[in-house]
Amino acid sequence: MPDQERIFSSIFMDAPVGVVILSSSDEVLFSNKLFCDIIGKTELPPSTKFSSFLEEWTDERFLDYLDEIAASVSGSGAKEMRYRRSDGSVSWWRLNISNLRSKDSVGSDAKRYVVFAEDISLRKLYEQELREAKESSERAQEAAERATRTKSEFLANMSHEIRTPIHTIIGMSELLSETALDPEQQEYTEQIQFGADVLLSLINDILDFSKIEAGKLSLETITFDLYDTAEDAVDMVSLEAHKKGLETIVYIENDVPHLLLGDPVRLRQIIVNLFNNAVKFTEKGEVELRISLDNRSDGKVTLRFQVRDTGIGIAEEKVQNLFRVFTQVDSSTTRKYGGTGLGLSISKNLSEMMGGRIGVESREGIGSNFWFTAVFGLQEEESFYHTLPPGYFSAKVLVVDDTPSVREAVCAYLSEWGCSIECSSNGPAALDVLRSHAAEGNGFTLCIVDQMMPGMDGWQFASEVNSDESLRGIRLFLMSPSGKSGDEAKMKLLHWYHGYLSKPIRKSRLFREMVKCFLSDDEKETSEEEVEELEPLEELADGDAVDLVEELTGSIILVAEDHEVNQQLFKTILESFGHEVDLASNGKEAVQATHGRRYDLIFMDVQMPEMNGYEASSAIRSSGIDTPIVAVTASALRGEEERCRNVGMSGFLVKPFKKRDLIPVLDRWLGGRDDRFSSEEETNTSVSSALSEEIVLDWNDALDTFMGKEEVLRKVLAAFLDKLAEQIPLLHEVAADEDTEAVRGYAHGLKGGSLNLSAKPLGNAAAALEAAAADGKVELFPSLLEKLDDAYARFQSYVRKEILS
Repeated sequence: MPDQERIFSSIFMDAPVGVVILSSSDEVLFSNKLFCDIIGKTELPPSTKFSSFLEEWTDERFLDYLDEIAASVSGSGAKEMRYRRSDGSVSWWRLNISNLRSKDSVGSDAKRYVVFAEDISLRKLYEQELREAKESSERAQEAAERATRTKSEFLANMSHEIRTPIHTIIGMSELLSETALDPEQQEYTEQIQFGADVLLSLINDILDFSKIEAGKLSLETITFDLYDTAEDAVDMVSLEAHKKGLETIVYIENDVPHLLLGDPVRLRQIIVNLFNNAVKFTEKGEVELRISLDNRSDGKVTLRFQVRDTGIGIAEEKVQNLFRVFTQVDSSTTRKYGGTGLGLSISKNLSEMMGGRIGVESREGIGSNFWFTAVFGLQEEESFYHTLPPGYFSAKVLVVDDTPSVREAVCAYLSEWGCSIECSSNGPAALDVLRSHAAEGNGFTLCIVDQMMPGMDGWQFASEVNSDESLRGIRLFLMSPSGKSGDEAKMKLLHWYHGYLSKPIRKSRLFREMVKCFLSDDEKETSEEEVEELEPLEELADGDAVDLVEELTGSIILVAEDHEVNQQLFKTILESFGHEVDLASNGKEAVQATHGRRYDLIFMDVQMPEMNGYEASSAIRSSGIDTPIVAVTASALRGEEERCRNVGMSGFLVKPFKKRDLIPVLDRWLGGRDDRFSSEEETNTSVSSALSEEIVLDWNDALDTFMGKEEVLRKVLAAFLDKLAEQIPLLHEVAADEDTEAVRGYAHGLKGGSLNLSAKPLGNAAAALEAAAADGKVELFPSLLEKLDDAYARFQSYVRKEILS
């Protein structure tokens, strides 16, 4: 036993934790050295109570706890609690207490307890720091979420408050520009419009950046045509480039699929941003957008977009700062060229959201090449260009332009269509090429010429060609910068050119001009009027688009808008389209107005006093009224459109908008009305028997005109039917207004197209209407229009049933 006692005594005293033996009355019977070290004493005085070291428990509470341990099945318990050291400091320990059953000196059962005490102060400190860090993180997250909510609310309010006056400025200046102004006043008006557009662009950048930062920006996935998106984007900037004398090029390589799935709006935003920057920092030379195929697999394509310029370039050490927020190369460029420095940062985020990257290669004083990649889905429909048979045009073409990039793009497109191509960089050299080939009996079919070349411009070149007997059979196309094609309208009356192309060259427009050029071998007059007639429908100017809306006259429209100036702006624009307009200054007035009158369309501002647009729309729908309601809002935040639809609104119009922005809205919601023509049309059932007996379409004659290409003829007929469906209603409208010049223009176009297709009844009916308009005989319009409608109906029926079915 002495050996065992010595061993247990050694274990007790040298244990790595504090050990104490307690009596049932909480008295310390034995303690080891480490326990004394923990509480800061060398030894414990006799009759020391263990509970005296406890910070939070009284003697009674500790004794109760010991009794609970003794009565428990396990006979043990564990607690973490604070204790008081001899120096008065408070620390933490973990106590493991077990009940010991033993005999006292007279042989009776005695309660004893062994306590293992381990100091855990350091662990508790770490836990406290971790807990505080977590609480701090949660508070920071809550604050960030609260700040995000506050920011979103602020952005919504700011968007509305700023966009509303900008909308007024843009709208009123647009209306002002349509009044009789002298040149100086017109210039001031244009400056107002330009300034408002710039301000709106800056606000949009700030809002986009804020949405990206808050994670509120999302991408759409819809079908779109890459050619339209890219070419439209560059067109938005090209006018400013041409004012600086810069060449602009869009080159989409032939192997790039163009029928895609993605977000065309955000893609256009990146292209416009990069192209606009290139124009801004380039004083001479060119700016080119080139699109190439990076990868294609599993129904997706990765495309590479490059915007190359010959501008000031960027020093290598400053390139790394370009894509940072609010950063430009240096402060001097900020002062000279303007801008917030947000555009490239936004473009970087958008390209990454599209699954791509963005970067730049630049040499100071030489120019820059900004590039980005993006991933898109593929539509199931096959590209029209890929369905063309080999050697589709089989024409020999000379391309003349002093800019190599332009020559490369145009030649690539023409080669894809089967043309034999040669190029020349200036007029005199091109004349030598034309003459040498003509002398060999292997002359060119077509020559495409740039208008603005050094030494010999396009008009001088055409004069030389037309004065040379050996070259008179060559057809000529003229390429000119957008915005300058009308500068020399009188020159066009010389009929030297057979087609006109605006720069940057659109692939679809070049194809249309080629088709028209090779429809017939007969020379066609290309007066200014005919040049406008050949414009594709999708490229209508603003004035033509306004004419399109005039077919939707006679509607009754309610405008709910609390801003008095915007009320007047709405009223002026809509009344100019021939509509009757009622005004409401708040949601309550709008609801009351719908109970008293039936409206064809309602424009509803979403933020108004007394009752906002959401509440008003909900109330209108609750009363059973199904009139289309178009939300008018300056909020550009995500979820706004969904919120509008949830309360029963039918459409969505963002402020500020321009007159032309209302056209698709009116066309969508009023275009299907059966009673949209307010004027009664005279009925006349007597149609010329001679006209009715004529052949609707001479297929063989038309096929000869198209050089025996049946498929081409069918495609042209289908396109012509689409054009007729657009222009016949327009013709009725301008005739009802007794606008003889407009009637003459539309009728002239229909006549030319019909006779080229050997549709003589339709062409003759259009010719009769054109002659009446030229003579000012408006009284003949009703009967002649009826004949035209009859010829159109028979032509449409014949083509659809006999040719296109």
